[in-house]
Amino acid sequence: MRGDVERTVFGRFENGTEIEKFVLSDGTGRSASVLTYGARLHSLVVPDRAGALANVVGGYASLAEYECDPHYMGATIGRFANRLRDGRFEIDGAVHRAAPNEGSKTLHGGPHGFDRAVWRFVRASASPHPTVVLAHTSPDGDQGFPGEVCVEVAFALRQGGRLSIEYAATTNASTIVNLTHHAYWNLHDADTSSDASDHRIMIPSDRYVPVDEDMLPTGERLSVEGSPFDFRTKRCIGDDIDDPNDRQIAIAHGYDHSWLIGEGARGLRNVALLESSRTGRRLEVWSDQSAIHLYSGNFLGEAGAGRKPMASRSLIALEAQNVPDAPNLPWAEDCILRPGETYRSTIIYQLGVAPDNADCADASSAR
Repeated sequence: MRGDVERTVFGRFENGTEIEKFVLSDGTGRSASVLTYGARLHSLVVPDRAGALANVVGGYASLAEYECDPHYMGATIGRFANRLRDGRFEIDGAVHRAAPNEGSKTLHGGPHGFDRAVWRFVRASASPHPTVVLAHTSPDGDQGFPGEVCVEVAFALRQGGRLSIEYAATTNASTIVNLTHHAYWNLHDADTSSDASDHRIMIPSDRYVPVDEDMLPTGERLSVEGSPFDFRTKRCIGDDIDDPNDRQIAIAHGYDHSWLIGEGARGLRNVALLESSRTGRRLEVWSDQSAIHLYSGNFLGEAGAGRKPMASRSLIALEAQNVPDAPNLPWAEDCILRPGETYRSTIIYQLGVAPDNADCADASSAR
């Protein structure tokens, strides 16, 4: 099958700036579309067990909706994914503070993170597999972060339903970097508002990171044993998503937590598996990062002007990244990038079809 890359204009801002869309097609019906606004994954079309094609990632129909998006829908996240307490971090004894955008906290890089940037087109090719490469330069002091950071991201649609996302970043002054991709998933069909909490999930992790009332790490690393956070064996997300006896579930109104993956290990590894028994679609997430963050879409239903309505828990985010507030946790993986070094990270989304299994119990029965 012959792959292809189609380049079109997705929309324009009021100042005339064009946002482009690149559609990567593998010749089998599978396709992925990428926007230059926020280096976002706009759609990912794959077959179900009957061969029927559907989009499985959340997105919007118009640029205006993306401008109003508070959920980081399909976006590249940087400079620092997840939360920083009071925006504070220290490098070589010097204290820095990033711009706050969630109370006193800095979330996903600040008010104008990489998700709000217009990325530059670098190159595209159809062979050996459909690929597009985008770039962004974050100037010194951007959102309070030191140093100029130059980032490239390559999206490639490979054989057998594999979408790879590869990040590379350099800096001219020591800074912190923690990049991730914020795709939202519904393997039934992401263009509907069907409940995604009946998806089966597996996370091969013995420990997770509990949070306080501000959704920041307490500093502990707790065993998942006997808790709603034990996904070492595949089961439904909705089984314990409203457990009235679990304080962590109550704080987050569901799941909005990080699991530690391969502690001390390096290299690409399977960090999560997601399945729809309704359609048979299966997603494997592979990453070289130290954590996987599961957000169960608890607040997607909040009303917002200028964008299409969504239902709470109709989409699920799986974010491969360093742990939240890593610069302020003594046990977290180092996130400082220095001049002469290159930050690299890889995320692979492997889409396929799972064996037939019984549906999960209706999530409402567990509430």
